[in-house]
Amino acid sequence: MENIVALVAVTGGLLGVLAFVWQALTTWRSELQLHVAVERSGGKSFPITVRTSLENAGLGRKRLDYAMLLIAPEHELTNQSLLHFAQDPELGAWANLNLSEMRRAFDKPRYAQDESHAIIPLPFYHREQQTVGRQHIAYRCVLDAARLKPGHAYAVKFFVLEQAPPLRRLRVHVTQDLLALERE
Repeated sequence: MENIVALVAVTGGLLGVLAFVWQALTTWRSELQLHVAVERSGGKSFPITVRTSLENAGLGRKRLDYAMLLIAPEHELTNQSLLHFAQDPELGAWANLNLSEMRRAFDKPRYAQDESHAIIPLPFYHREQQTVGRQHIAYRCVLDAARLKPGHAYAVKFFVLEQAPPLRRLRVHVTQDLLALERE
């Protein structure tokens, strides 16, 4: 009987240590929590704003290598939306760019000529913040809705790109909200 009690005590102790280590790793490596909200604070004469925020609930600092809004038709897949910009001769073969070249290619807002897509960089995150500790940060920008087709619904996707150590692999964090533009 003593052996069974000792075995249960050792097993319980090992499971407790394992649970503690698992919780510590989960807290250290937690994902960024992203939020995006499209808002109009008044009637049609008021601008449409997009409020983005992110929170790092983990203990370790996270790099913010690039942040942007991708605006595209509501039901379009993200890779199709990004390929829409591959047809832009000013950008060239941007799909083959590394992260720093991509940051330079999309350093200013770009609206598609057919008024169906937009990429809006958010330098507040990747130039002013660069890393985020255990904190919550937010940014609001104005959306130039006149450069998008009225009468359509758009997905507004908030992307944060992070080159995570030790392998420097690219991690993509994304969330979205809906923008419905009224017909004129």
